[in-house]
Amino acid sequence: IEAKYKLSHSEQRLVLYIIAHVNPQAQLFNDLYLSLPQISKIVQKHITFAEAEKLIEGLFRQEIDIWDPATQTRKLMRWLSVAEFNARKGLARLGFDNEMKPYLLNLKDQVG
Repeated sequence: IEAKYKLSHSEQRLVLYIIAHVNPQAQLFNDLYLSLPQISKIVQKHITFAEAEKLIEGLFRQEIDIWDPATQTRKLMRWLSVAEFNARKGLARLGFDNEMKPYLLNLKDQVG
């Protein structure tokens, strides 16, 4: 299986964080809640909430093009299915489509 995607350095760091928190035993993805300090730590620089929103929105808009040569199947997906921001609480909620799980687990195996 081959996948094509282009991510900025900060988006890559966020994806690696997401992958590290995928629970292989869980049947369904849990939403991931991140505070502004957590996001700053993940991207290794101080950012504002507006910058965090822009970063996550960029990841939300990113397309993943997956090709399976064995089945001759192409699938288009997105890293996130939901991105919700609560500026008052300084929290972002990231939601994932459960179809992403096998691909994220595969990436987790390759990275970790």
